[in-house]
Amino acid sequence: GDAMLVKAKDDPAPSIATLEALLARPDLPDKARRAIEAELAKLRSGLRGERDVAYYLNFEFRDDPDWAILHDLRLQVDEYTAQIDHLLLNRWLEFYVLESKAFLTGLKVTRDGQYLFWHARYRRYQAIPSPILQVERHAKVLRKLLATEVWPHLKHPLPEPELQPLVLLSPTSRLIIEDGAPDEARRKILLADRFARDLRTYTQKWLHRGKRGRRPLLTQKQLLALARRLLRYHRPKPQPDYYARFRIPRQPRVAESPAPYGSASETSTRPRRYFCAKCGTRISPRVAMFCFRHKERFGGRAYCMDCQKDFPPA
Repeated sequence: GDAMLVKAKDDPAPSIATLEALLARPDLPDKARRAIEAELAKLRSGLRGERDVAYYLNFEFRDDPDWAILHDLRLQVDEYTAQIDHLLLNRWLEFYVLESKAFLTGLKVTRDGQYLFWHARYRRYQAIPSPILQVERHAKVLRKLLATEVWPHLKHPLPEPELQPLVLLSPTSRLIIEDGAPDEARRKILLADRFARDLRTYTQKWLHRGKRGRRPLLTQKQLLALARRLLRYHRPKPQPDYYARFRIPRQPRVAESPAPYGSASETSTRPRRYFCAKCGTRISPRVAMFCFRHKERFGGRAYCMDCQKDFPPA
């Protein structure tokens, strides 16, 4: 069924495990604690289906052999990197380059084309860079990659693909577009559930009417091969260095006094130590438990976060 879901979303579980371990540190400054809690909330909200753009795209397209989906595709061409949240491509050579945003508190586009989001904590609007320009930059990097790396090596020449950069909001977001705001805001910022449903209805019409000039340019097999080919250029994002980001020393500052050797407390309460089954580095009980909870992925062994990357989630 999931043949056309060529790349799933990146798994936030390793980051969540690291952040939870940091929260357990007794020496954590309040400012860092608040920042980590906010980051955790963000990662966890991405796991909640109904808030998540990927959920709607998968719901409509993952079982449709005329479409292929890649989530969290990170491409590098020369010195440019494009982090594409979702790429939908179809047999008519249309590439939907989709940036997903969850402005749960609200996104406002003003009549002079400014983008503002409501900051709940400060209770005021804050300006942000245009998400449309952001996704258009990603589409440019993709276009360059297709033109220089993919199209020249095709066995059968194909027309140039059509790229559609759009910004999708999770359906729980509030979107306010003022009267007189730039027209592109209405065309290019859409709610994910409606976008996915409408796009599917629209393309199914072509298929069933056999509309002239809308004949598919690729077979289902060629579409899958093209999507897999793109996946070869994916450069996974390195795991963030949360110690540096939140300015936390790598070793806890609190020195614990050792229990007298051989005392009952030493043998019964000493935490079990875990080591990576591949490279042997010491790992936290939390990271080990994450591996043990995902037996099907790690075969019942524990690995450090770096070595976990060699076992991509199924």
